[in-house]
Amino acid sequence: MKGKPKILVVDDSVSVRKALERILGLNNMEVFSAESGSHALRVLIETLPDLVITDVVMPDMDGFELTRAIKADHLLKDLPVLLISGIVNAEVQAQATAAGAVGVVRKPFKSEDLIPAIERAMSPSPVPSSVPPALREGAGEQVVSSGTRSERLHEHLQPFLDKASTRTALLLHTGGGKVTELLAVSGEPLEQPENIARFVQFITSASSLLGDKLAVSELQNLLLEFKGQSILVSRLTPNIVLALVLQDSSALSIARYLLKKQSVLIEQDLNVVDV
Repeated sequence: MKGKPKILVVDDSVSVRKALERILGLNNMEVFSAESGSHALRVLIETLPDLVITDVVMPDMDGFELTRAIKADHLLKDLPVLLISGIVNAEVQAQATAAGAVGVVRKPFKSEDLIPAIERAMSPSPVPSSVPPALREGAGEQVVSSGTRSERLHEHLQPFLDKASTRTALLLHTGGGKVTELLAVSGEPLEQPENIARFVQFITSASSLLGDKLAVSELQNLLLEFKGQSILVSRLTPNIVLALVLQDSSALSIARYLLKKQSVLIEQDLNVVDV
């Protein structure tokens, strides 16, 4: 390869893009950035990079969809795509392979893991879905078919935490008016999370009663805005509530997008059947 390798980085998180730009720049690579899948498709034509590194979870077009779009274009189909994800398990790797990606690297990543993965991806015959041994060992801890329910619930919350604007995620079972059960807490530690869960239950119950009095449809989401941060409370089912502590309201769109995907997985693991 003549000259510096050209890498297109695709991620809706500014902090992740900056981190990748720094790591790749220090390794003598020319870096271009895109904040979304649709933006990436435009930049691709202008820059013709040697490799695309894309996040899996993005609002308008996820990493799998972007990879498929690249592989469907006769001019771009030979361009290698490397995915980055907070969760690297058997399901994610299978989806990556099916889409045509050459591999998946776990976030948060280190330079000593990322650079070898990039070099393999740009080699003449990259091995599909190749992951450094250290990452494969870590991925074994998060295979969907294994682990306790608690571990799986934490795994389902991880995509929210991959975004820098989400500080903490709390999942609770309100028990139909009984004592609140805190099912999982991920992210930055909170003081007395059990008490916070009770407050979330109280606010959710009070808001539902208000909805009944106003004769409106059942409660779905609550947004509490404070100075400097926000809390998004989502009622996944009548008895299951997810609370996300956000740095600011700018994280709302990605949080709501993730809710559509992750809520199904959470309900499946809890074997929730609402009547």
